[in-house]
Parts: sequence; C-alpha cells; structure tokens
Amino acid sequence: MLTNNKVTIIRYMEEKDDYEPILTCPAWVFCKKGLTGTVKGQENADVLHVRIQRAHISNIEKGDLVCVGDFKGNNPLDLTLCRKIARITDNNFGSMPHWHIETEA
Repeated sequence: MLTNNKVTIIRYMEEKDDYEPILTCPAWVFCKKGLTGTVKGQENADVLHVRIQRAHISNIEKGDLVCVGDFKGNNPLDLTLCRKIARITDNNFGSMPHWHIETEA
C-alpha cells in the first residue's frame, strides 16, 4: 500500500490516568474540510483521513487519538497535535485491504 507518512495511535489508559502511544506505523494521510458545530454555528474544520494496512493494526477503537508522525518516546505527549477518531471502516476491496480512519472535525 502506498504511504506518505507515519501515524501514532494514542489511547487513554485509565489505570495510569495518562495517554500512551499504542502503535506507530506507516499510513496514507490526507486532509479534507469538514463542518463542526460551535457556539457561532457551523464552521469549517480539517478532518484527517488515514489509511493503514490491515496487517499493522487490529485493536484501534473509536475515541482513540491519531497523530501524524512518530510520537513514541516523546514525554509528555503534545495532545494538541492529535485528533480524536470518529469513524473506523474496514475497506476490504481492491488489491490492498486497509483500515480507513476518519477524525472528528
């Protein structure tokens, strides 16, 4: 599968009361404009779309955070660079099945 960056998946660990990177892997990342509701009404916001080869992951959950880049070993994590995962879909069509992750706007 064609990739253009690395992504790090981060999960909140309740037992440690902290966020921890659970996976860093190559991915195809692109950004689209989406709408988000604010107190001022609906505004444009960036939505990340990430495609990760199936072999790399199996336990990503809605609500985990995705960051573009390799964040392993960075303490403390800069969570302002991360986006919350809103949707995960399994794309099993074509020559390279992959997971499609979409973030909140």
